[in-house]
Amino acid sequence: MADSIGSGFPNTGINKGHLFFDQDEGALWEYINGPPRIVSSWKLLSGKFNEQPDTSLWGEVQAGATWFLVSDRTPYMWDGTQIVLVGGGSAGYGIFQQNGVSVTQQSILNVVGRNALVDDSGGVTRFRMNDPATMSYVHDDFIGGGQNLGFGGAIGELGWLGGQFGTGVVLIPTLLVADISHPGVRRLSTGAAGGSTVSIALPNTASFNNVLVDAMFDTQWIINLRDSDVNTRVVYGLLPGGAPTALDGVRIEKGFVDTDWFAFCGDSIGVTRISLGAVVVGAWEKFRIRRVDTITIGFTRNAQAEILISTNLPASGVGLGFVCYIENNAAADKNLDVDYFDILVTGLVR
Repeated sequence: MADSIGSGFPNTGINKGHLFFDQDEGALWEYINGPPRIVSSWKLLSGKFNEQPDTSLWGEVQAGATWFLVSDRTPYMWDGTQIVLVGGGSAGYGIFQQNGVSVTQQSILNVVGRNALVDDSGGVTRFRMNDPATMSYVHDDFIGGGQNLGFGGAIGELGWLGGQFGTGVVLIPTLLVADISHPGVRRLSTGAAGGSTVSIALPNTASFNNVLVDAMFDTQWIINLRDSDVNTRVVYGLLPGGAPTALDGVRIEKGFVDTDWFAFCGDSIGVTRISLGAVVVGAWEKFRIRRVDTITIGFTRNAQAEILISTNLPASGVGLGFVCYIENNAAADKNLDVDYFDILVTGLVR
């Protein structure tokens, strides 16, 4: 409880430790020592301000002063030399610095990257990045690695297995100005012979057991379908083998007769397919496939709303690999450009 209440610091009848509540500022001050009309003789204990208080005369004796800034809804404190942001939880506060110099304005830690996770629970914020005990993360920008087919081809940085039938090949295309944001591209080209296919797959082995369908996986692809008609079939995602079958996998596809991209789940008995919208030829697009929970797979195209599928998921314990595949059905070359792939698996205990 305040010893006195009013507007402006009191001038008489006060001793060290005197508590004064300023009605104008809504702030509680403690008298330290010195001329009582001077702000440097007081320490701010609490208050709500629309602007930062004038700290030009503050020093070490004001260390620990705290207040709430209404304009950005953030608590602040004085550390003896400068204003700092009060951190979450009761244990203390955080100071953000650039090259050893503390940032005095409101600081925001923006965690960017799919392998950078923040757990904000139990009154404590925990930040994890590339934590091998709880997560697995790899990506391929296709800047490094080769383009040759077969087990020794080592396509891309992760060493993808290139497969083909007929005249299918993997190429490194000439990039255009429109591709400036897509360094490192592999082109899957069927060639002109009808019935030709070409694919890239991880792992680079005959056994497809990179990740169990039960895992909390989250994978992204950035692709550009250069050709699309009733003679073009494309599949990419998680499959139990190197070539897509009619009833298996967790994937995104465009069938020969399709004009849309489709989210697809198949359990070897039946399938569920939901449209993700019309195919756009020659456009770079980002597609995401993730395990949402134990019974749901989510599919996202660019910034569109996520499509959820909870039926015809592959059976528990099925091992999957990662495949990108294109096939033609006529004597005409069909091309699919792959710019980026990543896979994040979380919830690991090891």
